[in-house]
Amino acid sequence: YILDHNILESYRAVNRLLKEGARVAWATKSFQSGGKRYPAGAIIISGAGIEKKVRSLSAEFDLRIHAGSFPGKLLPLKPLRMGLYQPWVANMDEGWTRLIFDTWEFPYTNLHDAEIRNSRLKQKYDVIVLTNVASARIVNGHREGTVPPQYAGGIGTPGLSALYQFVRDGGTLITLNSSCLLPLEHFKVPLRNISRSFPSSEFFCPSAILKVDIDNTHPIGYGMEKTTDILSFNSPVFEFIEKEKTESGKQQAWLNDVKVVARYPNSNPFRSGRLIGDQILHNKPALLEVGCGKGRIILFGFRPQNRAQTYGTFMLFFNSLYYGPAVMDSK
Repeated sequence: YILDHNILESYRAVNRLLKEGARVAWATKSFQSGGKRYPAGAIIISGAGIEKKVRSLSAEFDLRIHAGSFPGKLLPLKPLRMGLYQPWVANMDEGWTRLIFDTWEFPYTNLHDAEIRNSRLKQKYDVIVLTNVASARIVNGHREGTVPPQYAGGIGTPGLSALYQFVRDGGTLITLNSSCLLPLEHFKVPLRNISRSFPSSEFFCPSAILKVDIDNTHPIGYGMEKTTDILSFNSPVFEFIEKEKTESGKQQAWLNDVKVVARYPNSNPFRSGRLIGDQILHNKPALLEVGCGKGRIILFGFRPQNRAQTYGTFMLFFNSLYYGPAVMDSK
């Protein structure tokens, strides 16, 4: 069976199918079946006795699921083993993300500082999500003496090492908005944040809807149009570190394994809100995949799931959850 990728309810259907043991995959190329043309990312469903379940999901979610086949290469999805970081420092964005996961039936486990510090994370998780949390708050948390001891501190240096090893071992670390600065500051990712490099008279973007161009041939972009609007909310602005300014060795190798999924156009991206200095954003990456060891870091330089309201970019976020484990499973 074939299901269009560009419908948000398809993710609820996929999560239920995976939970029940069906085989679900993404088509990696566009194709034609039954007189209909499907783009890359079309969802292919198979498995013994699956017809009744497919019909039930089609009726419940008003999905058009077509009988057919895809003869090309598939990217098989696997049931998610996902950790959602929940800091002891109050974080509203984590709560909204839980609401989204619950609504779209994504399985997840809340992940706290002590578990990050003390665990071999890849044994339990394939994906870890850091929501919009300042890097310093993730690392340092509450000061000792201000809260009960079990809630003091953050992930600390041991937690940073554990997250880095998780990615090296094949895990996918997804960072949203402010949390993107953690890998930039601590993992030698070949990017810097230039949003604070200018006086507010030259660049200021406290909250704005901005246009970006999408690479919808990349699995994170499957189902998206070639352009979309994003919410920038005190968001980082990424700039690549030039080769001659990087360290030799490990950091240099990153430069050959960075994929841009969304970038600002080479013109004014402003749609609505407040923006001073649009030229600072021209052609800058907004969503990237950075390879590291066997795994990857996915950096969202915007708020793809803000307050469970930014439906136009949910798909990018949802695709990123499946993408890393799917790539690993297909190797």
